Amino acid sequence: MEGEETVLIFDLGGGTFDVSVVTVGKFNTRRIINVKSTAGNTKLGGIDFDNRLVDHFAQEFYSKYQKDLMSNPKALHRLRLACDQAKQTLSYANQASIAIVALHEGIDFSSCITRVRFEYICADLFHSTLDIVQKALDDAGMTKDMMDEIIVIGGSTRIPKIRKLLSDFFNKRELYSFEDCHETVACGAAIQAAKLHHDTSDAIQDLQLSDIAPLSWDILIDDGVIKATSCIVKKNSKIPKDTQISVTRASKPSNEFTMKVYEGEEPPAKGENRREFNLTGLPLATFGVVKTDITFEIDANGILGITATENTTGHLEKYAVKHDETRLSGEEIENLVKDAAYQRDMDDLWRERMLAKNSLESYCLKMIGAIENQKNVIAESEKKTLLDKCFETIKWIDDSHLANQEKFEEKLEDVKTVCHMMTSTISDDSEDEIEDSDYEASDIDSDDEEDDSDEDEEDSEDEEPAPLKKPKIEC
Repeated sequence: MEGEETVLIFDLGGGTFDVSVVTVGKFNTRRIINVKSTAGNTKLGGIDFDNRLVDHFAQEFYSKYQKDLMSNPKALHRLRLACDQAKQTLSYANQASIAIVALHEGIDFSSCITRVRFEYICADLFHSTLDIVQKALDDAGMTKDMMDEIIVIGGSTRIPKIRKLLSDFFNKRELYSFEDCHETVACGAAIQAAKLHHDTSDAIQDLQLSDIAPLSWDILIDDGVIKATSCIVKKNSKIPKDTQISVTRASKPSNEFTMKVYEGEEPPAKGENRREFNLTGLPLATFGVVKTDITFEIDANGILGITATENTTGHLEKYAVKHDETRLSGEEIENLVKDAAYQRDMDDLWRERMLAKNSLESYCLKMIGAIENQKNVIAESEKKTLLDKCFETIKWIDDSHLANQEKFEEKLEDVKTVCHMMTSTISDDSEDEIEDSDYEASDIDSDDEEDDSDEDEEDSEDEEPAPLKKPKIEC
């Protein structure tokens, strides 16, 4: 094969992590991609880093206020959104801040976290990715020195510490990435789908992919492991692939038996991805007499097809093991889209309500402060009336949990009317300050960041890797 290169692909996304070792080269006019090995962790990704931040800030909240956030799903959701934004900020800044109004039981919460602290609380997760990289290399029978390129994809690869660990693992090698690491997997899936549907586009006509099975397949029949080994298709086997075994009745005489198929690397009894099939219509016979031939075939889509043929009668059963059980139906997807739209509308209503509530509360607090500062120029009777009105309004805010946006706006106009009638002696500067106290959207948005002003914050001790470059290979 001409110009063959070996590439390691490091894919760390929002919820899963995969590492693949592939070779890319040309044979005559065709571009050929051979997958040598794949390894990963289906339960490691950006959401796990978010969870560490949520735990960190929830503990901080508890330390400050002796209130447990874990019992408040809505507060946890808002905190998680803020943590995700902080995590993204730490990819290019040494410090990130979060500020959430009325996070739990009306308590406003604000805090900050440095990149060094973030790297510390996620250190074990970051380092665990290197174990999977080494496993992928071992499965491919290669060493890290044999890699021509290391390509990183997935949003979580923007985290500087992860890129530095990976670069150091490969002896400070340069890392490569495509323009948008979020879209890379989708582009690859689109190309593979086009190939499977025999698309005639010129862009993919000369492209050929030789894929492998990412996980092993095991089989159990009548609760007994067949033959000496239960592994029918080994992990990293080339696909398409077919395997055939012959089995006899593994229990007392019956005209049916149950076949259980497992996907994964755990022992079959503990496998999570299990499919169960019943082979019926068999002749009633004693143990060991009736034999059944079972053929397993994995196609280019990774779908396992099972054909069971009983030798005596020729009775045949066919099954297809798909992953539809974990996928949503069209109706479920449509319902989720509708629910998301409804929740978005409800979030907008809540946002506007909080803006109105905070504007009213801020106006009253600023007015109280201005009155106290100008107490020598305000008559006692006017001062008492103003303070009573402001404190009365604040108490109304605390008691009005169900008040909507319009109610808060009406109350604000009422307070302003009373205050304007009696504040002619307050300095213009004080009144201007009160008028400017209305909250803007950024004051309650947990996703927005505050400017960092602490120049003495400790910088990360680790040197950041060089900016990612576009891969030289063309796939």
